[in-house]
Amino acid sequence: MEGKPLVFICIPTLGSIRVELVRALFGWQTHPDYDVRFYFPQGMLPLDSARNHCVQKFIELSNHEDDRLWFIDDDIVPPPDALNIMLDHNRDIVGLLCFMVKPDDKGQLVPVPIAMRYAPGNRLTVFFEGQGLTEVDAIGGGCVMIKRKVYETIGGRPYEFHYYPDGNLSLVGDYDFCQKAQKAGFKIHVDFAHLCGHIKAIDLKAMNDLMVQLSIGK
Repeated sequence: MEGKPLVFICIPTLGSIRVELVRALFGWQTHPDYDVRFYFPQGMLPLDSARNHCVQKFIELSNHEDDRLWFIDDDIVPPPDALNIMLDHNRDIVGLLCFMVKPDDKGQLVPVPIAMRYAPGNRLTVFFEGQGLTEVDAIGGGCVMIKRKVYETIGGRPYEFHYYPDGNLSLVGDYDFCQKAQKAGFKIHVDFAHLCGHIKAIDLKAMNDLMVQLSIGK
């Protein structure tokens, strides 16, 4: 095929993108081997609608078998060499490790990796033990690169939220996509050696209180 393969970087946003991420985008746009383009759908909710919209745009632009869609959340800051790291891995679905904050057994908020494996009972559980590039069962969409053939194989709406009868969320769209991808025969990898920043506004007093609690508990 003629021309460079496409890396289509999609950053769904409600109107604010981390300046550290913008700096990284400038560094990636002149890649010698890939046509790197950016897309910023704004204000599209829920998130599965934004992701499906990005997939549709990507398929419309794609004309090379090596084209890839790269989702980055607007509050995620990948390492400066993230583009080359993910391209070098050359996996159908590959992400760099992102973190979220969840309460532990004592109710304290702690960072946990957004990398999941199935536990007994077919329940997705946070996976902590990855080393380097590791196969997992599900990852979030904070920093994940996906080859075109994955979307072509899945078809339809690759991202869908699922709800319990009472209206509570039972499965987020990113994990729904991972289930569909696995069912279609694709493996999901996350690189535990390369970490993304996840920048949130915090209450400094609450952070100080947490640090005090942790020090007392030692």
